[in-house]
Amino acid sequence: MAFQSEQPRVHPLETEFPGLLESPENRQLSEYLQLQKEHQSVPERLLDLLWEKGQRWEVVTPNSTSSSTFTSGYTTPCFDAHRFGPLLATDAEGRPELEPRHLPGGRVQRLVAPGEDVRYFTPLELLQIHGFPKSFHFPETVTEHQRYKLIGDSISVDVVAELLRYLLFEKIKAASS
Repeated sequence: MAFQSEQPRVHPLETEFPGLLESPENRQLSEYLQLQKEHQSVPERLLDLLWEKGQRWEVVTPNSTSSSTFTSGYTTPCFDAHRFGPLLATDAEGRPELEPRHLPGGRVQRLVAPGEDVRYFTPLELLQIHGFPKSFHFPETVTEHQRYKLIGDSISVDVVAELLRYLLFEKIKAASS
């Protein structure tokens, strides 16, 4: 009697599980960026203040494949603003990096000169980075400041989906083996 190779059972939900990413480590930030010209600029006064204090800020480019987290304080104009999330260098070639600290994924923590071509990510870009569906929209009554705060307090849909996939499928498979 010949043995037939037994195919592992795959639950239908496993192949249709929402939020699964094919290769999250290879996605560049450019895939999430809006093409429109109007963006949230960084106040010159804030750039001046951080420059005077010699405070470094994480700066990413459209070619970066990672960034630090975005917190609910993102876009808050204060001396600790550099701790709330990265800036996007809109001129990928840009000017020479000033006192850079290179981080993984094409990230750089460096001084940002006043007048430099950097901006904040928009709420829509942040939603896409967090894995929210393109159909998601805030009610019109939610201000831009509230949107940044809500996004900063949220968690990544893609990360939660991957954790649930692992708990529901991988851990169960391992336990039944």
